[in-house]
Amino acid sequence: MVNYDQKLLKVSLQTSHIMSEKVVLAFSGGLDTSISVSWLMKKHNLDVITATIDVGQDEDFDAIEKNLTR
Repeated sequence: MVNYDQKLLKVSLQTSHIMSEKVVLAFSGGLDTSISVSWLMKKHNLDVITATIDVGQDEDFDAIEKNLTR
């Protein structure tokens, strides 16, 4: 069973090829989004722009950036 997020991603990827070759990803720095960045770049040849927002939580943004550049 495909969940809503998977359907939304599929539609977004289909329209992104029509509209542009860029996608913005809300990036938490965790394993799921780290893998998603690589997958979108390699599998769909997209220019991935990541967005991480500091809302005052105790996050290590240096570690998040390091995960992104692996």
